[in-house]
Amino acid sequence: MTGSTLTRLFCLGALGLAASPVVGQEIYCWKDDDGATHCGDSVPPDQARFDRNIRNEQGIILRFEEGEITPEEQQEILERIQREEAERQAKEEADRYDRLLLDS
Repeated sequence: MTGSTLTRLFCLGALGLAASPVVGQEIYCWKDDDGATHCGDSVPPDQARFDRNIRNEQGIILRFEEGEITPEEQQEILERIQREEAERQAKEEADRYDRLLLDS
């Protein structure tokens, strides 16, 4: 190879690297209490309570992250779990009673 050919190859390679986008960069987007959308490469600690979408460089949503759970949300979740458990136990009891009736 001649010097000019090597120089061209080197220039093409450098140009290709410079033109390629940064791979794996994620953009966090969330809405605040006022409904305003904010985006950044990280979420500030005072904004961590908000749910957020993680997007790629093209703006396509990659995944969703739930914000911190408030005490009220924790109570709702606990009540829902307790309600579902009570319903499951009632169904099991009804099934057990139905089997007893069928077997007798």
